[in-house]
Amino acid sequence: MRKIELMIDIGSSNITVFKKDSGIVLKEPTIVVVSSEKSKADFAGAGRDAKALLAKSENMQVIYPIKEGAIDHEQGAIYLFKEIFSKIIGAKTLLKPRIEVLAGVSCGLTNVEKQDIENVLTTAGACDVTIIESPIAVSQNYSDAGSFVVDIGASKTEVAVITPSGIVSGCTVDIGGDEVNRLINDYITDKHRVAVQMHIIEKLKQNIASMFDNDASAALVNGRSIIDGKPKSVKISANELMQAISPAFDKIAEVIETVTFMIPDKYAEEIFENGIYLCGGTSLITGLETYFANKLLIKVNRMEDPDNVVVNGGATFFYNKDRLACMLNIKSFN
Repeated sequence: MRKIELMIDIGSSNITVFKKDSGIVLKEPTIVVVSSEKSKADFAGAGRDAKALLAKSENMQVIYPIKEGAIDHEQGAIYLFKEIFSKIIGAKTLLKPRIEVLAGVSCGLTNVEKQDIENVLTTAGACDVTIIESPIAVSQNYSDAGSFVVDIGASKTEVAVITPSGIVSGCTVDIGGDEVNRLINDYITDKHRVAVQMHIIEKLKQNIASMFDNDASAALVNGRSIIDGKPKSVKISANELMQAISPAFDKIAEVIETVTFMIPDKYAEEIFENGIYLCGGTSLITGLETYFANKLLIKVNRMEDPDNVVVNGGATFFYNKDRLACMLNIKSFN
């Protein structure tokens, strides 16, 4: 039987899939829609297809099946992964291949939540599922014996110290890109009395948000006055955004500092010499690595392609199952 091996980064905002010997083959929004036109609720689309349906019809119920890295809607998650597997193997395939999955998940999940993810993937069509905490996958992007990973995702930030035997210390904090967006939105509403759509907030974050206090960038934002409801435009500067979002990164810095005290003596010298490896989509905010470095007095390295380091690192385990077994503290893979 033909076999397909996949490394899947299961995020609250996006699902990223790496196929062995092919690279990243899919990145799908973590969303499904149900048609409200039928008497019986039926799933109508998942991922990008769901977003396309939303743009065409208002008669759709939106479901976000994964929240904060955990399964929030089981049937919706099963449907989402069925659609993902179908896109990868092709709908017209008569003899379905064996699908083996390495699933990157938050290190803050409970054993029950990890089991829920495994059950969803097997129900969706995977024959074999191995759960990998995402910092372990991230650490495989380099060859250091000990490493310090800070992964700022959409809903969570993972802070972990990893050695060849796995995660030795770390934690997960409920602060990520979504919280940054909320802070920006609240600032514009409170300071400028303007309501702005969230997709505009996201663009602001991506295009002009900066953690350099001398950044002169600015952008004109169109919204609606919360006083009289009329259209209103306001100019937002990078310095304003820094004031708005710095509390979130200050909290993350506090968590990082706490975890530094838990670094094993055996690896402390190497880890402090190499510094922190910063990744996740939110790490792309201009100057964030410098902001953390100045605040924590430790070198901070923003990783290349930070949004895909989980699947890229986890994919190396396709070729080194013994290393994975060691890091997961299991005897071996069959």
